[in-house]
Amino acid sequence: MTRLFNFFILSALLGCSVNAQSLPFSHEVFDRVLQQFVDGRGMVNYGALKIERADLNTYLKQLAQLSPETNPERFPTRSDSLAYWLNAYNAFAIASVIDAYPVKSVRDIKWFYGFFNRIDHLAGGRKYTLKHIEHEIVRKVFGDPRIHAGLNCASQGCPRLPQKAFRAATLQSDLEEGMRVFLNETRNVQLDKVENRVYLSAILKEFEGDFTAWIERHQDVQKARRFFGTESRSEDFLH
Repeated sequence: MTRLFNFFILSALLGCSVNAQSLPFSHEVFDRVLQQFVDGRGMVNYGALKIERADLNTYLKQLAQLSPETNPERFPTRSDSLAYWLNAYNAFAIASVIDAYPVKSVRDIKWFYGFFNRIDHLAGGRKYTLKHIEHEIVRKVFGDPRIHAGLNCASQGCPRLPQKAFRAATLQSDLEEGMRVFLNETRNVQLDKVENRVYLSAILKEFEGDFTAWIERHQDVQKARRFFGTESRSEDFLH
């Protein structure tokens, strides 16, 4: 009887373990970080987060252990994978800032854009830079221009950092809304009828090919592009 009881207990424990290992990757811990340290304008309280970084450290450890490339079973859909990489990029960027904080700009961290291409981050046991995640994974693999509204490079020229983590279930609507907001913010698109120009943020200018189709879907921006020339204007100070 005792052996039979122990067998059922062991089977139950093994079943729980298998189920836990097959569940989609959770971003709950990163949710807490964003809700606590990011305001409604997308500004991060880096000073406070540097002091209270336990949740961020926990999330970074979770990212270090699993990724869509090394554990595809934990990312059952394309949206699960994209949500992971968007959140990972944003968490890695935040971590790099608070590691160097206080600083005024990401350009002060590892000169000559080292913030993006010379700091290694662990995802699924493999090392990635922010540049690699953005260009070799998020842009190349997923090919969705709306990702630019989800990646936050810790600069004022970037889209607002959301107060919640991306999730597969709401990813499409979140990216759509993020793109709409980003294209209609005056800090990203400014009309100057006196100079006969439209000023675009650096990210819009740099990835104009990615954005073209989506820009044309927003009537106010479409008219601006039709009647005015373009010029890049960027802000590199911390977001």
